[in-house]
Amino acid sequence: MILLLTLALAFTFEVQLVKSDFASESELTVVRVVPEVVELGPEHVIGSQFTVAVVIEDVVGLSGFDLGFGWNRTYLDYVEHTLTAPVEDYPLIQLPSPYPGIIHNPPFPLKDESDPAGTYWGAFSTLGGPYFNGSGTAFLMTFEVVYQPEPGEEDVVTSLRFLWTSLAGGPRSEPLHHDILDGTVIIYALAPPPPIGGFSIPIESDHFSSWLASTLLVVALFFASSIYCRRKHV
Repeated sequence: MILLLTLALAFTFEVQLVKSDFASESELTVVRVVPEVVELGPEHVIGSQFTVAVVIEDVVGLSGFDLGFGWNRTYLDYVEHTLTAPVEDYPLIQLPSPYPGIIHNPPFPLKDESDPAGTYWGAFSTLGGPYFNGSGTAFLMTFEVVYQPEPGEEDVVTSLRFLWTSLAGGPRSEPLHHDILDGTVIIYALAPPPPIGGFSIPIESDHFSSWLASTLLVVALFFASSIYCRRKHV
């Protein structure tokens, strides 16, 4: 009887521990975008490149992820990406993320595919390895700016958004609850060119009126003197 009671208590404690690890604490998990820059311009930025990191923060018992990611090709063009899993292959901080890679060995890559239409699909899992706890980097993506508004046009706020997010954990690869934070990048309109010669002379209205009156007076005197000289010679 004592042995059965001990086993029952141990089983109850294990169930409660699993529930606590994979339910209540996973509600604090966040999947978000960490951009290298959040503002570009107003200097000329077409052709410049920047990197964003997609991170999974404060996760408990992660065994795999499935993430869809998208961007607007009107403003940004895809350059390259790196799926930073498993963490054993990416043990250092993966800038601009403050974290190393994610998911433990042995690796089970599922999807690592970018689409010219402006999407990326990354999915990775461990093949029976230990669960991942803490915060890590899922992948990095580098973009190139291909459009910038002209002077006087509206600034552009373009989103780096998740198309879907799925996290799995626990012995049955159950879904982990999490929040999602998309990223945005502002592309400011190009600054207007400087005045010809690189400088300008401001003319206040009062000064301009005085200058105009003086100029007209000089012109009038010139014509008056010309007419007088002609009549004198005649």
